[in-house]
Amino acid sequence: MQTINLQQVPSPIDATAPISTAKETYGFISTRKVIDLLEAKGWEVDEIHTNKVRVPHREGFQRHLVWFRHPTLSKIEGLSKNNESLMRFGLSNAHDMTTAYQLFCGLLRILCLNQIAAGNVFRHFRASHSKNVVSRLNEGIEFMTDGLPEMIEQIKRLQQMTMTVDQRLAYAKLLVDMRLENVQNVVKVDYSVTERALRAGDEQQDAYTVMNRVQEYVIRGGIPYTYEKQVKNDAGEVVSRSNVSTVTRKLASIPSQMKLNQALMAEIYKVA
Repeated sequence: MQTINLQQVPSPIDATAPISTAKETYGFISTRKVIDLLEAKGWEVDEIHTNKVRVPHREGFQRHLVWFRHPTLSKIEGLSKNNESLMRFGLSNAHDMTTAYQLFCGLLRILCLNQIAAGNVFRHFRASHSKNVVSRLNEGIEFMTDGLPEMIEQIKRLQQMTMTVDQRLAYAKLLVDMRLENVQNVVKVDYSVTERALRAGDEQQDAYTVMNRVQEYVIRGGIPYTYEKQVKNDAGEVVSRSNVSTVTRKLASIPSQMKLNQALMAEIYKVA
């Protein structure tokens, strides 16, 4: 195992310039400055996640995700003890030209510490890297803050909706298939595993509990599936086939996590 001195690893949060291949029109604003804007409005950094890079020159500029909490936003009133949750803001950004600034609502379910990104299901703010990004982000923060009561009411609504077995499995299939979309030759998937509660308190069948239960499986892994492994010759012809059974692993990519997290909340309203 290689030991890395974290002080020598550049953080994309504190980048002082964009990646060297950025265009001249790229309006650089450090994520740290955006964090300062949110902190000035009472939001406090709760967690920071950074994407791993495969190309060394992207280190220090890659996709990162910052979760914020606000001390005045305590637990959402009206949820059951098992579903107690806190409101969050999420900020996604990169300085390698792969994404714009994105600000979205989020939730932290205390029982399982699941972070749910609401994305464009509710209010969602996006700002490209331009010279007026700071003023736009100030407007975006106000826009997002004004929308929090609406999101709280929608979460309460989910808790009041009871899902049938067919609805739960249809919902799980949508999300699990999305999780496995890059796996070739899938033969069989055990969607029913998402029915298993990972802890006491997750056995309820209201839509909010189901959403969080499925979220743990699609993000953290543990879904059994079988795929056909093919061996090809130099001409590209399949010379042997065998079935391989395995389980999904934890999803590490921030873009992939964001995509699935947003789909979790978008699809629940279509099925429940």
